[in-house]
Amino acid sequence: MRLPNKREHCVGVSHFLFSLYGSEVEILWGIIAWLDKPGEHERSLTHWILHPYSGILFSKQQRSCPRCAKGKVSRHWDQPGSFGMEMHMTGIDNTAGDMPKEASEAASEQFRAATHVPMTEEQMRATQVGELAPLVGRIQIVDYDAEWPRLFESEAERIQSTLGYRVLSIEHVGSTSVPGLAAKPKIDILLVVADSADEQAYVPALEAAAYVLRIREPDWYEHRMLKGPGTDINLHVFSSGCPEIDRMLLFRDWLRSHAADRRLYERTKRELVRLNWKYTQNYADAKTAVVEEILARARRDGGEEMREDDY
Repeated sequence: MRLPNKREHCVGVSHFLFSLYGSEVEILWGIIAWLDKPGEHERSLTHWILHPYSGILFSKQQRSCPRCAKGKVSRHWDQPGSFGMEMHMTGIDNTAGDMPKEASEAASEQFRAATHVPMTEEQMRATQVGELAPLVGRIQIVDYDAEWPRLFESEAERIQSTLGYRVLSIEHVGSTSVPGLAAKPKIDILLVVADSADEQAYVPALEAAAYVLRIREPDWYEHRMLKGPGTDINLHVFSSGCPEIDRMLLFRDWLRSHAADRRLYERTKRELVRLNWKYTQNYADAKTAVVEEILARARRDGGEEMREDDY
């Protein structure tokens, strides 16, 4: 099958954007800019479609390039995240149109899924602290275990006692935090600190307690990820106020209260684990479409539920 050339790709994406946002002619200037001046970021189509020319996904005031705004906006779409819930992009700023906030954010999830490019091995190695180890055998999904919340609580207590006042929040996230949902038997933990980029403020203390820093992502919200000394965990560290925090909690809370999407997510995961993957991140990337579909529904329908509750 013939792959689309650059210009055909641009036209296809522009049609998708027009279908979401209407006659925003600024998109065309982004496409022209990318075609005529690909520059150092040539391989990222979205960099030029959404560069300063477009006021659709970024506010009229925010005219700096999102790729170059280091740590201030989400990872570019050619650089998905390192953990199970994966793909990241800030919610749409509504200053560019009249779309309701919930619908606008839901549309951003759909756009993220449509423009997602799987993470390359080179990108994985760039964020890895230590050796990037391939998978041995297939990924294992097991039925929900009522022990998982207890394992989280135990780790949370250890982290709290290790870091003290530096802990602003600790949350159980990921599939093991959703009762009834099958998952990899690995506890995902969200740790919020004042500044995740300031490793000296928390990493040495955690390392003294036998935690090991494995992921460092300065270009994506200054995300850090550590492994634990006993229980198999992914300890994700973000700064207070990071938009990814709300996104992770929204996904968890929606799955906890919506059985249909919980079944959809589990069914997708069980289908994917039948395949062979070189790295866990490859499996995570493959879940992008269903994750973004669920998040879009959570943002849209969740906003409607909130409005109904106001009456």
